[in-house]
Amino acid sequence: MGSALEIEAEALRWAAHSLAGFGYRKITFETDSQVLSKMLRGEEEKTWPRVRPIIQEIQASLLKSSESEVVYFPRSGNKVADRIAKETAAFTSFVPKLYSIVPSWLSSCLEADKHFVEQYVG
Repeated sequence: MGSALEIEAEALRWAAHSLAGFGYRKITFETDSQVLSKMLRGEEEKTWPRVRPIIQEIQASLLKSSESEVVYFPRSGNKVADRIAKETAAFTSFVPKLYSIVPSWLSSCLEADKHFVEQYVG
């Protein structure tokens, strides 16, 4: 990958494709990339040429789910994503992880983020 935006887009592409394959219908994807979220909503003036095919795949996967959305949350308020990124970097395997049950090490981060999300959304 050539940039952090490409990595974020590829991760979102994988997640959207995987969850659409499981038949989930109502999914909210959170990203700390405001540029990526704007590109997906068509609000960004210019989509980077290297990211355009990934964006198109994400949008196609999102269309398979009736109520899927991608929302932007600043990194400072997203302890869950930060913890997952740190845990993933520590794994010796490069196989993507998909948790169907919230791991115990992530529960405290979810609780910490809940207050921020309620303030940000509300």
